[in-house]
Amino acid sequence: MPETPEQDVDSPAVAPTSYSHSRVRMGLLLGAVAVLVVALGGWVWTTAFVLILILAFQELKVLFQTQHVFISPTIYYSALLCFTLLAHADKVIWMWPVMMIATTLASFQWLFHRPKRSFADLSATLFTLFYLGVLPVHAILLRQKGVLEGESLLQQDGLHYLVWVFLVIIASDVGAYYVGRRFGKHLLNADLSPKKTQEGALGGLITGVFVGL
Repeated sequence: MPETPEQDVDSPAVAPTSYSHSRVRMGLLLGAVAVLVVALGGWVWTTAFVLILILAFQELKVLFQTQHVFISPTIYYSALLCFTLLAHADKVIWMWPVMMIATTLASFQWLFHRPKRSFADLSATLFTLFYLGVLPVHAILLRQKGVLEGESLLQQDGLHYLVWVFLVIIASDVGAYYVGRRFGKHLLNADLSPKKTQEGALGGLITGVFVGL
């Protein structure tokens, strides 16, 4: 998950108190919605999570396009649909055959597509299948633990695991934001984000590990 954009080290703060309060209110609202969706589980959680992955794919695709690299939406969305259905049904063993088929199709596209695709295009497509496909859909698989067994809400292990993951992410996000605003001086990667700093990244890592433990 990406960390919250931090204050640009070179730009003056504008109404920092009001800005921080609005971010806190928005964060609380989004957090409440996330808790509700995770608690409901089932197709509500699966659908919401897939929508998040679709938005993440669009963002990643634009990022690659700035580097003149093409990701195949057809291959990604087809694979994501299969990954989602398999994770929801707790059939994780079939994900790797799907990944192999998608890899084969991406390779054929690289060989025969006109205009010809570059090796960077193939690599980006395969990376996306793994980064926004195989890995994140395990959140769907995880949430199903206890649901398929018919356990009550508070006894579902998947719910406990996801709450823990969210707490770690939130802690890392908040830590990165505030440490970056207070101590950020060295930019992390201006090409990816002009506002993130090395100090903020370190702060996010420390707070995430602390809360995780």
